[in-house]
Amino acid sequence: MAHDNKMLGVLLINGEHVTLAGTIDPQIKHFCYEKAYLESMKGTALSLSLPLTNRPYEEPEFKPYFEGLLPEGEARHALAAQLGAREEDYLTLLCGILDCIGDIAVVELPEGEKNWEDLLSLAHYEPISLSDISCSLTSSERVAQASLASRLSLTGTQHKLGLARMFDDKKTLTWLRPLDGAASTHILKAGQITRIPELEMLALSAARSCGIKVASAELIELQPGNIAICVERFDRQISKDANKKLTVLRRHQEDFSQALRLSSGSKYAELEPSSAKVIAELLKQHSARPLDDIRMFAHIALFNYLIGNCDNHLKNFSLIHEGKWVRLSPAYDLVPTAIFPRFSREMGMNIGTHRNIDEINSRDFSLFANELSISPNLLRKLAKKMIHTLPSAIMVEAYKQEALGFETLSYDAEDLVDDLQTRLHVLESFVEG
Repeated sequence: MAHDNKMLGVLLINGEHVTLAGTIDPQIKHFCYEKAYLESMKGTALSLSLPLTNRPYEEPEFKPYFEGLLPEGEARHALAAQLGAREEDYLTLLCGILDCIGDIAVVELPEGEKNWEDLLSLAHYEPISLSDISCSLTSSERVAQASLASRLSLTGTQHKLGLARMFDDKKTLTWLRPLDGAASTHILKAGQITRIPELEMLALSAARSCGIKVASAELIELQPGNIAICVERFDRQISKDANKKLTVLRRHQEDFSQALRLSSGSKYAELEPSSAKVIAELLKQHSARPLDDIRMFAHIALFNYLIGNCDNHLKNFSLIHEGKWVRLSPAYDLVPTAIFPRFSREMGMNIGTHRNIDEINSRDFSLFANELSISPNLLRKLAKKMIHTLPSAIMVEAYKQEALGFETLSYDAEDLVDDLQTRLHVLESFVEG
């Protein structure tokens, strides 16, 4: 193991300020919050699954949260290969990272006193060209290599690259590669399958038109015919200091799998008595505005159904920590998977009694509302607006993107609108009662 059973420090990074929140003993497999962190008025739990306490957490309790910071599948395999570590050795993999989702980092504890701000002393940015970005996104191995140079981990299975960008006084855009732990501000995703970036862009924009708060995004042509989607990280706050130097504050976040103490491999599991009910209870207990967040979760669920996003699993919903409370994050990874015959028709979580997107009926939406502890009439109101807004919003975004030079998006939009018609009729039946 790369950390040789040394004690590991769990750090929270905010700008240039670094706090030791806890330690992991990899030998006896314990995680403990630091006494000074517990006594701090600003100390907040790393996860809803790891409440503040002076007792040690055993590995089955803390592993889902920490392992959930790593990529999955082929991306994790490539990261392990780059580090020369075993794929299942999640702590060694984490020790190579300084820019995770949120504001957390796991490092080997040094001997004696440590000024944690020194950890970021080498952090810096260097310009990167679109052709180099394109090259870095061509394979999982290249993504892992680039991510290690940045000491970056992005969860999920897609080819993703974390970058930063700045506009100078002449509004000229410069792409920057974060190095040695500098914070990324944007995520670029290339489509391993043709049309994925374009369809995700259409979905994100349409969701915004339907009243859903979403991550800001745009399409980027890296090379002729090679299109990526660029998504602004909502767990980052970007500014420039007096010397026009890029400064990035990190916001603490976790996904539903982490908050519910579930492994990434269980992200598609249907929870008991239902995922919808468990999520609603979680938001009731921990959200600063539970009714607003439950309503928004319902809104996103309706949108995922209509758009045909069957990849709406527990890791594709996140919580932003605000002190001792949380808020539902903006929606992200809204990909219309149902338009592709090769993808599963099983959704990431049930709506009512059904999971297969083709079997969901109007009664399922009434059951879904009850599970969320909201009235069916409220869900009908959300659905009615979406029915009238979504198809035209998709086409409007397509024409907007074509004006920006992405010439084939109207064809994608037409295919998408055609694909959702059957589901539109199901939702209309629910609205009509």
